[in-house]
Amino acid sequence: MGELDLRLESSAASEFAANTESDKGFQLPRINWNLSGKNVMTMDWAEGISAGDNAALDAAGHDRRKIG
Repeated sequence: MGELDLRLESSAASEFAANTESDKGFQLPRINWNLSGKNVMTMDWAEGISAGDNAALDAAGHDRRKIG
């Protein structure tokens, strides 16, 4: 049942974000703690391109080999 408690997921996501805070080119959405709870995990919106959308990655000028 602990796996279903989204407060634990939110905490882990928050810790992961803190651990990667200074990683260049890597950003994670922040947890909105005021809107999160046991059954809801609310995060900032993350803009990006799906890793499976090769055409969009190429159009944006990303090197898919480097990403991989």
